[in-house]
Amino acid sequence: GTRLAPLPLPARLKAGMSSAGNKPARPKSILQAHMKRPREAEPPHIGLIRWLRSRGADLDGLEIRESPGGGLGVFATRPFEPGAAIGLLPSAAIIDPVAVLHSDDVARAALAQGGSEPFAFWLALASMAQQESCGHREYLAALPREAPDPTGWPAAQRQLLAGTPLAA
Repeated sequence: GTRLAPLPLPARLKAGMSSAGNKPARPKSILQAHMKRPREAEPPHIGLIRWLRSRGADLDGLEIRESPGGGLGVFATRPFEPGAAIGLLPSAAIIDPVAVLHSDDVARAALAQGGSEPFAFWLALASMAQQESCGHREYLAALPREAPDPTGWPAAQRQLLAGTPLAA
């Protein structure tokens, strides 16, 4: 097995004193003394970028990062010609709502109980995000915690969309 080296202690703890200075330090178990602090979780967009690239996405000239306005944004890192494709997102990196509504057990159950298609889709996404085996987990982890789309808006706010294609 791997032999663990003793961890260095701050000078004031070496003499058996606590960080308060005059109280005896509580002895730590061998396990506690050698445990590492949990690694800080990486920002969701780092996992998203890695996930997109592993599925063949072409992000040349693009940067995904925190947006000054909040949330994540996609920013150009070089000029693009008008009308030119700015990237490639292969089908392996896309969640097809129609396929989810027809094949996902959670979505089908929500529809069977009278839920709307947008509700069933979002409920299925929330369920998928909790599954370790979900192939889109990194993508789902990068989505905002609040519902950014009209299906999650209160009725009064959805009424503001009347007369627009989003109201349909």
